[in-house]
Amino acid sequence: MRFLGVMLLCGLVGSARADPSGVVGGRLLLRAGNREVSLAAARAAVGGEALVLELRRGAQVLEASLDDDGYFWLKAPAGTYRLEYLRVGSRAEFFAPQEIVVEPGALTCAGTVALELERVEALGANVSNRVTVTDQCAETAPRLRAAAGPGVERTALARPGPLFEHHSGVTWRDLTIGLRVEVSIGEHRALRGLFRLPPLAREGPFSRLIFLVGAGGLRGDLDETAFDVTLGTGVRVSYFDLLAIAGARWPDVGGVDAGPVAGGVIRMHSVIWGLGLRVEALPARAAFLTVDLAPLGLLGSLL
Repeated sequence: MRFLGVMLLCGLVGSARADPSGVVGGRLLLRAGNREVSLAAARAAVGGEALVLELRRGAQVLEASLDDDGYFWLKAPAGTYRLEYLRVGSRAEFFAPQEIVVEPGALTCAGTVALELERVEALGANVSNRVTVTDQCAETAPRLRAAAGPGVERTALARPGPLFEHHSGVTWRDLTIGLRVEVSIGEHRALRGLFRLPPLAREGPFSRLIFLVGAGGLRGDLDETAFDVTLGTGVRVSYFDLLAIAGARWPDVGGVDAGPVAGGVIRMHSVIWGLGLRVEALPARAAFLTVDLAPLGLLGSLL
């Protein structure tokens, strides 16, 4: 019996070590313009929809407790989780991903996460937002301690994470928002289909590398049609893509020269839309304003 008791105790200790847990928490602040918006006011502005904060690690999605003052906390197995959206009823407001660390056996403060919007009524429409994280753990710790219970207290602020975790873990959503329709206006008009492939590496020199594939039709001066195919590669800097492009255009019709295409693109990228400037040195010098939209991403935000 003593032997069996020792074995059982060892098994319990081994299980505890195999699945250590911790608690992470912080505060979510909503801002519209220059003013703070309470969660109650935000819910009222979106028709009483529930606001739910979820964290993800791979396929695992966990819901954090969230009170009316914006304090959130989550007990979970130790590891790194992604905070990348606020669920608004059946929709979601996506923002720049933040990585939050759950440390074993500790109550970890992730800081104050401020989500800035142009209009609180647009919450869930993914029109435009910005995320900042500040260290206000000295102020939030007492509330988190009262809600989540005592424990070893640590501070590990949420930090920006890659837009995509890694290629093998790219979800259907990641792929669908990469599919876009672009309208180009300048020397001539063009309609293209685009696919934007985000950085494949999480860290290192290739973590900002992006690729862009585009193909479509162009209208000449006499409403004749030409076609082009372009490939682009470049880097992501904050919300901007900086790319060099190359490809081919055919046939030669009025107002549209055929031949190799070479130039560059600078575009502001968001989850649903993009706005940019395309400059070509070949086959002729030209500049275009481009607007692109992710149709499936837009559809998803409306559902």
